[in-house]
Amino acid sequence: MAVKIQIRKSLKSEWELYNPTLAEGELGLETDTGYLKVGNGTDAWNSLEYWVPISATEIKSLYEGNSDTNAFTDALLSKLNGIEAGATQDQSAVEVPYDNVTSGLSATDTKGAIDEVTDRVGSVESNKQDILAEGAFEDGDKTKLNGIEAGATADQDAGEIKVLYENNPNTNAFTDAEKTKLDNTEVTSELDARDTANRNTDNHTDGTINGVYTLAERNKLSGIEANAKDDQISSEVPVTATGNLSATNVQLALEELQADIDVLNGTTAEEI
Repeated sequence: MAVKIQIRKSLKSEWELYNPTLAEGELGLETDTGYLKVGNGTDAWNSLEYWVPISATEIKSLYEGNSDTNAFTDALLSKLNGIEAGATQDQSAVEVPYDNVTSGLSATDTKGAIDEVTDRVGSVESNKQDILAEGAFEDGDKTKLNGIEAGATADQDAGEIKVLYENNPNTNAFTDAEKTKLDNTEVTSELDARDTANRNTDNHTDGTINGVYTLAERNKLSGIEANAKDDQISSEVPVTATGNLSATNVQLALEELQADIDVLNGTTAEEI
């Protein structure tokens, strides 16, 4: 035969009104709140504590209320799982790996990468060009300067042009004394030739003396250009364009070089 156990029950207000003393182990239920109290045989109802089932949340709160029992949350667990075994918080730069795939560096650790970049920066600093008051020295300026011969000047006089010209092969100075000497030699040779012709030929039907035109004289004359003269000025002296120069005579070349030097010295109207 089944045993029926019945708990004393009543409304909360009635329990408080009558305030009975429950026997030890006797249960009393508030039907309107669902709360229970367990009697101890001594204390009246109003002095007893409620017996309430404890939820998981309440257990968690009670547990974490103790020292060294902090909540180990899902976020903390995920963070812990993301830390490699043996990881430390005091790694040096040498211990931190560096991915050099896209940088072009050869270093494989952070310290090496920093040193390599530092060396490159130092190299750039040592080779960089100081910015002058006239402005930066651009690539176009360097190309123009490379086209100017060492020691070139924009104010060459006739004497300097003469020296430059005569420094070329087969351009020896033909002095006035040498010209006079050559002129006299030609006259003497011609007279000698004519004298020889007078002695050895009788072909004088035109009433003139036929001079002998020697092979040496013909070669000498062939080497003299048409309209040649011995008093050329700088604009009449041809020059072969070289580098950035486009001039075809010495005068224009000097003027072009002077203009380039003025640009480099910052004295042109554009630079001013």
